[in-house]
Formats: sequence, structure tokens, C-alpha cells
Amino acid sequence: MRPSPPHIGIDKLLEPVTPPSSSSASIRLDPEVLYARVPRDFVGFVLTFDGSAKTKKNGGYGSYSWILWQLPAWDIEEAEREHLDSTTVNLTEYQGMNNGVSAALEAGIAELIVVGDSRLAIQQAMGVIACKNEVLQLELARHKELARKLKSIRYLHVMRCYNAAADALATEALEDNQAKRRELSGARRAELEMLNRVPEVIYSGGESIGVMTRS
Repeated sequence: MRPSPPHIGIDKLLEPVTPPSSSSASIRLDPEVLYARVPRDFVGFVLTFDGSAKTKKNGGYGSYSWILWQLPAWDIEEAEREHLDSTTVNLTEYQGMNNGVSAALEAGIAELIVVGDSRLAIQQAMGVIACKNEVLQLELARHKELARKLKSIRYLHVMRCYNAAADALATEALEDNQAKRRELSGARRAELEMLNRVPEVIYSGGESIGVMTRS
């Protein structure tokens, strides 16, 4: 019999993050808890997100994006991108993640896998590293509140090349200076589905790990 995947009470992992001491740069967890994996016949929802920003010297504007995928077909359920006049790259990553989770909740989704190439946003969301920036602390607090409304949430940090679909949407919003937009043409959906490389890294041999459920 295959051993059950580890379950961690969401309330425990979503406790306020205390800045680490000078002798400890981060809070350490079992690596298996940090990276969600699912079997190939998994049925559910994956949220990919991304953010991008120019330095203040180059305008200080930015953008975020998120895409909600339904598995196992990897169909795009919904997607959003938005241009932001003044921001930072870490803030855009948080906004992409949080706005995507909020949209999933609005759609009635109770279990979600969150995937992105921002190690900072994902590991702070899990409580693996501390959040000292006051602006990001607000976004982290918002994420905790959103996450508590889900039955379960899992996270997967990937390299940027695997997050190409969300990256393409964020880059598009960064350059075209358009306001928030959710509408996608059939052709654009097909393009993003072709760019999606998350399936290359999210599947395991059949064992799911990194599950956070409400106790």
C-alpha cells in the first residue's frame, strides 16, 4: 500500500511569519512539503501566475497575470492580465497570485494548486522564509485570508521557462499599457496552452505531496 501523502494543518502553516533571527535566515521545512506533485490522472485546478516590473529609472510600471487551468485536459478556465502604473516586481508577483486565488474562490473552487516562478512569493506564502517588507506583508496577510477559505492549497515553484504561459500574458500587459483584461480569444487560448510547460514538472509517479488542508 502506498503511504499517504503528508498533510499539514493549513492554520499552522498560515500563522503570521516572524522575521528570522540573525542566526537563522529562514524557517526550514521538509523539501517534500514545498513542491506539489500530482498523478497524471489528477482532476482539479492549477493556478499559474506571474509578475513583471521596470525599475524606477525606467518608469517603475509593471504588470501581473494569472491563468486558471482545469486538469487533466489543461483547459484554460479563466485568465487575467493587468498593467500597473507604479509597482515593484515582488508586488506584481503577489498581486498575480492573490488575484488568481480570489478568482478561483469566486468560481467555487475549493482545492487549488498554485504554481509560479517567484520563489519569494511562494515560500513566504508557505511560511518558509520571512517577510520583512511592509507592503508585501499586506499582500501576504491577504493571501493567508484567501487561503483559509480553501479546503486545501498546494504550491509548486518552477523555473521561469516552465511558467511561459503566465509570463507571456504578464509581458503582454507590461508592453501594451492596457487596463485589467480577462477576455481571451480562442486563438490566444490556444497559444497559451501551447506555451504551458507546467505539465513537464508537476506530475509524479502517482504520489501527491505538499498538501495543506484544514484541520
